Amino acid sequence: MGRRTRASIDAALTLGVLWLETCRQAQAGKLAVEGLKLFLPNGSSSLARERMPHLHGDAAKWQVYELDEREGCLKEIILSADCSLLWPRSQQAAHIHQLP
Repeated sequence: MGRRTRASIDAALTLGVLWLETCRQAQAGKLAVEGLKLFLPNGSSSLARERMPHLHGDAAKWQVYELDEREGCLKEIILSADCSLLWPRSQQAAHIHQLP
């Protein structure tokens, strides 16, 4: 993954966390905003897999998906609840599930 793409993925995660908080504040008392679903290009979720498990798990439901536009499919990246399994061995701990 190139430097520009890695920075964009990092920025997307940061923006997503900030957006989640903004939505929660705006909807306080009206709706419950459960969590963040981050959709990334195919093959680019490694940075998010490293960082998302370190976010407070009780604060939100964190989900990562990879979109393969060429194949027209979406894959959910399953993050382990145990952060020690994902970092630094993120490749071994994440399981990829193909969505129909």
